[in-house]
Amino acid sequence: MSYSERYALLEPVMRKSFFYDLIVRKSTGDHWKTFSDEQQKALLEKYIAWSVGAYARRFTRYRGQEFKVVSSEPVSDKYKKVTCLVTTPGKESQELIYLLTHYQDQWRIVDIQVDGVSQLARTLARFTSVLDEQGPEALLKGLDKRTRKPGPVARK
Repeated sequence: MSYSERYALLEPVMRKSFFYDLIVRKSTGDHWKTFSDEQQKALLEKYIAWSVGAYARRFTRYRGQEFKVVSSEPVSDKYKKVTCLVTTPGKESQELIYLLTHYQDQWRIVDIQVDGVSQLARTLARFTSVLDEQGPEALLKGLDKRTRKPGPVARK
């Protein structure tokens, strides 16, 4: 599959599975409240495009990987932790820990820990650094630069 085809396949699934509204608010810290409505909407859409694009770039082909849920446990009334293993033949398994919250009658991902590092915490550090030093427009432009836009998907 081409990048555009992978993007088109992943985008609706990721929009449904990730709680992007909350992720973006948490990723910008106190700065979120200072954004105009237009900036908030733009940031949300640019973040989603950046996130989906990252997955579309990483998953270029199937190499026998298996995804197995190992455990699921409540963290609080609002959150639960789901531990998964991704195995690839001939390679060491990778543990992923998902933090989910219940929203609109479904559990949605708000964070992923890889090698014990919270992706949300990493994004918060990166985003607030840019926001502190350069402001919201710089963050929006930076996401644009890091986002590969999918082209039209050829239908067979």
